[in-house]
Amino acid sequence: MNPILITVFCNDREANQLAKYKVQFKEHNDLRKTKTDGNKRGKLNISKLEEANFAATNNSDDCTLILTEGDFAKTLAMSVSSGVGQDYYGVFPLKGKLLNVREASPKQLKENAEIQNIKKIFGLQLGKEYDNVKSLRYYHLMMMAGQYYYECLICDLGGDLLCCDSCPRTYHIDCLDPPLKKIPTGKWKCPTCCLKDNSLKAVEDLDPTSKGAKTKGTSRKTKSKSKSAKVDKVS
Repeated sequence: MNPILITVFCNDREANQLAKYKVQFKEHNDLRKTKTDGNKRGKLNISKLEEANFAATNNSDDCTLILTEGDFAKTLAMSVSSGVGQDYYGVFPLKGKLLNVREASPKQLKENAEIQNIKKIFGLQLGKEYDNVKSLRYYHLMMMAGQYYYECLICDLGGDLLCCDSCPRTYHIDCLDPPLKKIPTGKWKCPTCCLKDNSLKAVEDLDPTSKGAKTKGTSRKTKSKSKSAKVDKVS
């Protein structure tokens, strides 16, 4: 039987869509070939991950992974988990806003370090359908947002905010007085925290010896004036 050749005519829009699907299909196959999948056994060497003691064991179905919004929320999560023990609770801080995987391309998933780390922490494998969670490192997932304000303390508007490392206050860099030209490197404290630190430092820098001598001198001066007044009254 001779094969039948079917010619499909499509407009430019449909042709572009088909080309887009072809690229996505190739990226998806390339992603499956890369070794980014996780597994249940073995220890993980992921920066800032606080692993639960019973993760990746026979008791992993009782374990919970807490994903926090930055290091500030991680500190709070660690203090909470320390009260119940770290046997069943792991903590991992996220950097910035997490990628929306529903709208992301396979290439974005491959290049996003946070998504790849989460896959490894849970032991997820691409393309696998899970009937149960026995093959995963964790059974529960908990999200813990940071305690930072979502609006600038000066203008009450959102956007790209600079967060203080000592309190929940946030600012636009151009709302500060004086305004900043760029995001500072390292740890940054807001004007309120800097003022508080300067006040405490000023109190600590006071010399108790000189302070006592000043008080004592004032007392002698007052006593001398009182004695002089009595002499004038007698005379």
